[in-house]
Amino acid sequence: ESLIDVLLDSYPEAASSPDDQGMLPLHLLLTKAESEPNERVINLLLTSFPNAVDVQDKFGRTPYDILREQCKDGTSERCRAAFRALKRARYVSDKISATIRDESANIVAAVQHEASNERGASQKIIVRLEEEISNTRKQLEERERRDNETQMDMRRLKEQMSQLQSKLDSANTNLEVTRKERDELLAQNDSIKDRLDHHNEEIEKVRREAEDNRQNDLE
Repeated sequence: ESLIDVLLDSYPEAASSPDDQGMLPLHLLLTKAESEPNERVINLLLTSFPNAVDVQDKFGRTPYDILREQCKDGTSERCRAAFRALKRARYVSDKISATIRDESANIVAAVQHEASNERGASQKIIVRLEEEISNTRKQLEERERRDNETQMDMRRLKEQMSQLQSKLDSANTNLEVTRKERDELLAQNDSIKDRLDHHNEEIEKVRREAEDNRQNDLE
């Protein structure tokens, strides 16, 4: 136990490193569930890598499947302790999944809200600038028709138009950047949803297999 403790402290990734058969250290440990592993060693491995409870080897077996094969009668204390440890790990895994799902939903909502606010603000700026440009043009046309303004006034109005056009161009540029950022955030959101859906499918699959196995054992 102390050796495993030291190993996981110095190299915690070992708990999630499969061998050529796709078996994690937890799989290998449970192949000897009737004789060698104790609850503390199993807990050490699950603490370092809680998702190990859902990992399948090349034969499609999860740690629970291997434990069930090794402890067919399930009467030994080591077997009962191993089943308890895996049950706790399943609870932790479900809690992690629920937390990820909630956090993802919060992130998506925050991103959508921020994007909506930025888009609305940019559109208001554009509308206001367009109105200002329209008003300025009307003033210029009126002054030109009257032809009673000096060239200085004309230059000043043209400069105002140029400044407003620059602001409009800048606002359009900012809007385009905002749209690109929104699209990227939406793409990230889709990716997060896909990963979450895949994770939920895997969890549901493992649950169904566990339920089927329990039904088979009861029969």
